[in-house]
Amino acid sequence: FSPKSSEEAYEVAKIIRTFKYHSAPALMQINESYGRFFKYPSQFKINYSNEDATHTIDTCVLTDVQVDYSAAGTNQLFRDVGKQGRHYPIQTSLGLSFTETVIQDKSTIARGR
Repeated sequence: FSPKSSEEAYEVAKIIRTFKYHSAPALMQINESYGRFFKYPSQFKINYSNEDATHTIDTCVLTDVQVDYSAAGTNQLFRDVGKQGRHYPIQTSLGLSFTETVIQDKSTIARGR
C-alpha cells in the first residue's frame, strides 16, 4: 500500500486490523467465564475472475498475516492532523497466507480444484 494522505493511511491501518482480527481465534464463553476453548477463526471464500482458466480455491482460513510498516526501506510516517493525533506509515507491505479447510486429493483435483 502507498497511501497519498493520512486519511488513506488510516484506511490501510483499518484493513490490516481487519485481517488480523479475522485470522485470530476467539475464546469461548462457558458459564459466564472464559474457558480454555477457542472458536475457529473466520473462514474466507476466495474467487478468481478467471477460475475457469486457472483453478478454484475451497473455503479457507487466514493462517498468517505479515506486515512490513517500513516497506520503503525506512520508517517514514504521515502525521495525522485529525482528532487521533496518530502517525501512519507512508508505505506498508501486507502478506497473507491462507489454508484450505478441505483436504485436496486426486478426486478434488480431477474435478478442477
